[in-house]
Formats: sequence, C-alpha cells, structure tokens
Amino acid sequence: MSGLRIVVPGSFWDTAGWATGAALARRTFVGSATRAFWIDPSDITTLFQDRSGTIPVTANGDPVSFARDKSGLGQDLILHPNAPGQPTYGTDGFKHWIEIPPGGGDFEVANPLRQEGHSLVAAVRWTGSTDADRWIVSQDGTSQSDFLALQCLRSDGVLSANIETASGFELEGATQLVDGADYVLSYTLNVDTPSARLRVNGVDDALNASFTPNEFASEQTTTRVFTNSPRSEFTSGRLYGLAFARADRDVGDVEAVLAERAGVTLG
Repeated sequence: MSGLRIVVPGSFWDTAGWATGAALARRTFVGSATRAFWIDPSDITTLFQDRSGTIPVTANGDPVSFARDKSGLGQDLILHPNAPGQPTYGTDGFKHWIEIPPGGGDFEVANPLRQEGHSLVAAVRWTGSTDADRWIVSQDGTSQSDFLALQCLRSDGVLSANIETASGFELEGATQLVDGADYVLSYTLNVDTPSARLRVNGVDDALNASFTPNEFASEQTTTRVFTNSPRSEFTSGRLYGLAFARADRDVGDVEAVLAERAGVTLG
C-alpha cells in the first residue's frame, strides 16, 4: 500500500498533507490547540516570501519568510525581523526544503506552545560549522528557569534535548550526526510517566525516566525554530518538515511521513 494517497475526512492528514499508506491515515496527531503544528515545505502553497504571508513562493531560490502551519491551528513560522540571513525555498525536483542560511533562520511560531508533554519530529540536514551548536527548536518559561532546546551539540555532534526541569536536565543521544546528511529526529517528553526519548531515523538513541519534571510557566517566550544565538551562530542547513503535538501520539507515523519527505530510510 506504500504510496497510496488516502485522506480520512476530519483527520490530521486532511490538513497535514498526504500520508503514505492506510496505516498512517488512521490516527489523529493533533491533541489540542495549544500543542500542535505541521510545517511541510513540500507543499509550496504554504510558503511565502514576505513575513505577512501575502507573496507566494513559486520557484527554487525564492526567499521564505513565512511558512503556514498545516494543522489548521495557526501556529505559523514567521521569520524574525532581525534574522541574520534570509531563508530560501529549495528543491531538486523530488525533495523540497527551506534552506537555512549561516546564522540560523530564526523563525518564530506565531503562538507560543505549551510544553507539559509533547512530541517534536523534524526532518533536517545540517550544513554549518561544527564550531557551534545546531539548534532546531528552543523556548523558555517566562516565570521559571525552565528551558527547552532540541539541538546538535558542538562538542560531539550528538542530538541533545533540555527537559523542562528547574535543574535543566539534559538528555544526550549516542549517535554522532554529521553535516551534509539527512535525518529524521524525534524528541518525546511525557511528564506523566515521566519519561523522555530521543530517536534518530526511527531508532531510539537515548532514553531517560529518572528526572522530576516541573510544569512550564503559564506564560512562555516565543517558540523559535533554527534559532540564532551566540552558541548557534553558524547553524545552517535544510528543513524538510517539522511537527509538534502532545506526547506519544503517532510519532512513528509522522516519522514515516517526514522520512519520505527527506528521502531517509528509517531503521
């Protein structure tokens, strides 16, 4: 059934894009309006050259300053007005991506996301220097010291995630990620268990169940994607797709969709 274009009316896939196979269309990935987005550069109709989302991207190399969230919840990516560089749309005729320039794309999600328990799945390629951390997503709680970041560390090139605890617990993977390769990366946090998991190309890369989670603050800073910071100032690469929703909901299915987008074989 691979490659069959199936949509279940009212399902996540109705707004997220075509799933591959019937199994992927049976589930709903969106858990609540405060915790979901779906960014899919393979749908060029969701990409715009200006920050207000009025000038469509139509060709390879066009600037991308706005990417519409396909979950239907309005969690759009908008380029920060002081971003260090201009992201562009890229395609080789098969794959489609947002090209992140050196310094980071510094996109912001229109509505900050709640972080009590969540899953984040990204299909990416890094092309920047290993002298800096390569960040995918970051966000702070404004009234606590809590912090979330999914990144590739400068020290050893492994995937790492900060878990929202006052102590700033960090979960580090084992697989070294190299520049110029495509990856499907997942981070799941479940505060009820509690447990946290990192996956690389569909394979568990790090697990932890010993931390004590705190709830994030009621007010949070803006969620930032491919952010620029003093520690990630050389971040660059490709964003093939990005999804965020509540913990442990259909992560494997979304990994499969993003693997198709990036041409990655899952383990």
